[in-house]
Order: sequence, then structure tokens, then C-alpha cells
Amino acid sequence: RLADLLMAGPIVALDGDALVLTAGDASITFLDRVVADPDLPIEGTVWTLTTVIDGDAASSIPMDATSTLTFVNGADAADGTVVVETGCNSGSGTVSIGEGTITFEPLGLTKMACEQPLMALEMSVLSVLAGDVTFEIEAGSLTITSSSGTAGLQYTALDD
Repeated sequence: RLADLLMAGPIVALDGDALVLTAGDASITFLDRVVADPDLPIEGTVWTLTTVIDGDAASSIPMDATSTLTFVNGADAADGTVVVETGCNSGSGTVSIGEGTITFEPLGLTKMACEQPLMALEMSVLSVLAGDVTFEIEAGSLTITSSSGTAGLQYTALDD
């Protein structure tokens, strides 16, 4: 159908945020991803870890693990607090959020011992959430990359 529509020399029209191609009785409407599925704010969103990146390898987290981040705005728009669940321990710390960057101050965490898969997950999380990192948000997905660029974490927004 798409090929038929495109071969028919469709009329192209912009209708607000939508691009509409029409030929005869057929039409296709395109909506920009940013309009259809806008980027969520980093602050106030509960981000749930889905993927750990180590070099060229990406792996999912253990099935029984929960690892989340929630950034809370401070009095200064760029400074705030992050609440962290690592998969084993939980806690918080101070962060400074810039354009595409986050600076993590040392995190204060509980000190429980957990089973090996959860401790390994915690070590992966903590190795990325330290010092200066970069981040990117696309719709409901947050990717944080370590300063070395060799490790990262991918989060999705927790559904309400």
C-alpha cells in the first residue's frame, strides 16, 4: 500500500505537527516522534534499569533484581538528589545535572550483603554512577554512560 501511495504522486501537506501524504482515497499521516512520544524529564521520573553495558556487550539484569534511579530537584535547578536502588542496596546522593551531563557525588548506601548476581549488578551500577557521566533521554528511555565511555546503564520509565 505504501509503495502504491508513493508511486501515485501523493499530495504532501503539513497539518500542524502532522505530515500527510494523500493520493486518491488513500492517505498516510506521519507524526514526529518527539510530538507522539515526548522525552520524559530526568527529574521526577522513576527510571528502572533494564540493561547493563560493558564495552561492546549489553546484558539484562537478573530476573529477581530491581534497580531504579529517581532524580529530585534541589533548590538550585541544576543541583538535587538522586535516590538509588542498586539491585542489592539502596540510598541516595547529591547530583548536579547539566545539558547532557550528570555529576554524581559519592552515594550513601545501605550495606547489606546479597547473593552474587545482585552484588555483581550493584558493582556495575556503582561503577557508572560515579563522578561525571553523560546521559541521553529518548522518550521513556534514559541511557547513562560512564566518563570512560566503556560502561553504561539503560533505564526505562516506570509505568504508573
